[in-house]
Amino acid sequence: MSRLQDAVIASNSAQNIAGFEETSRITNVRITEQQICVDDTKRGQWPVISGLTKDPIEGSFWIFAEIDDAVLGGTFESKKANQECKALTPEEYGGTLATRMGPHIKQGPLADWVPQPGETIWVMVSTPARNDFAKRTEVHERSDLHETVWPGAEEPEPEPEPPDEPEEPDEPSQPVPEPVLPPLPPGPVPAPVGPTIEDIMSILTPLTPLIQGGFVLAGKALEHDTAKDAHDLALLELMTSAQREQYLDQIMQDRARRAKNLDWWQTLADNAGDLIDGDAWKRLRKELEENNAPAPAES
Repeated sequence: MSRLQDAVIASNSAQNIAGFEETSRITNVRITEQQICVDDTKRGQWPVISGLTKDPIEGSFWIFAEIDDAVLGGTFESKKANQECKALTPEEYGGTLATRMGPHIKQGPLADWVPQPGETIWVMVSTPARNDFAKRTEVHERSDLHETVWPGAEEPEPEPEPPDEPEEPDEPSQPVPEPVLPPLPPGPVPAPVGPTIEDIMSILTPLTPLIQGGFVLAGKALEHDTAKDAHDLALLELMTSAQREQYLDQIMQDRARRAKNLDWWQTLADNAGDLIDGDAWKRLRKELEENNAPAPAES
């Protein structure tokens, strides 16, 4: 409906409603089986008038519908202060909001009207406009016309989805043939080739003096480090604070280097200790004698 002027207004509602100043806008409409809720930007702001109905009111609820190519409208209930939702009574009008709407409009063709699911309607609110209420009030304002649909229409059933195309079966995988090993040549199986005791001893025996000499050098290095630490402490006692701070940095660097060298010798001793252990030499000599191999000389 493009213009409110085109609507035919029920005789019990303000005939000049189109001339009311449009000061509000409807923001939400909810219709259930038992009530209708209309929210607008001026809800709770219009003057509350007493003496028009049993309770003080600030306005009227309106509804419009198209019947026989004519747009008809009228008020169906008064709007209390700050009221948004309205449940229509009494129950003798029927069990739902739709069957009670016409009897609440009361006048003209809308008195017998029962909204149908999916039917287009328009709703509006205004300052009091039922019967002669508008003549007894000074403020004449209304909202815009809000188009909506009466709920309950059956939604069309969705079209069935086409059946899934059958998946093509995977081609059977070809078995992987097991590798075929060539047959062994005739004759005795050769013995595995590997180092003998003689081979091992030929490598270890020359290393024994080197390892023993390393232990001697490590001991001397430790003695030197001990003497160096004592010397450094004596010098620190004779130095000023500035000199001591500079010399301490040199001492720490030197100690780090010496500790690294000592770690190297310690690792060598841990890994090669058995080579110079007397019991180990005895066990090795015994094994060699049992195998009729020449025994190495004691180092």
